[in-house]
Amino acid sequence: MVDIDRNNLICIGQQYKIPEEQCFTSLAEGIKGTSPDALLNATPPQVHKTTSLIALDAGLHILVEKPLSDNIQDAQEIVTYAEKKNRKLMVSQNYRYRSQPRTIRKLIEEGGYW
Repeated sequence: MVDIDRNNLICIGQQYKIPEEQCFTSLAEGIKGTSPDALLNATPPQVHKTTSLIALDAGLHILVEKPLSDNIQDAQEIVTYAEKKNRKLMVSQNYRYRSQPRTIRKLIEEGGYW
């Protein structure tokens, strides 16, 4: 888990029983410390470009919450860069009220995910 606000990181990490060694204050540290295959980009739209380009540079595929960006130029740059890096880039409609995300949330809250 990555959050630039250390207090939020600690609070949410404790709430969901995420091990401290899997909590980071920078995306680059998080990628280096966990070696993921993909990134779920749930940041505010105005930073989707920054976080997506970091992830693409690290060789990650990306699932980004809509909108892809807060402007068309950044959205086009993200798409072009993903194509250049030969990485999958997907934009997701939030389905937080469907059963699958609710099941994942329940597993995380129960500590069964970690």
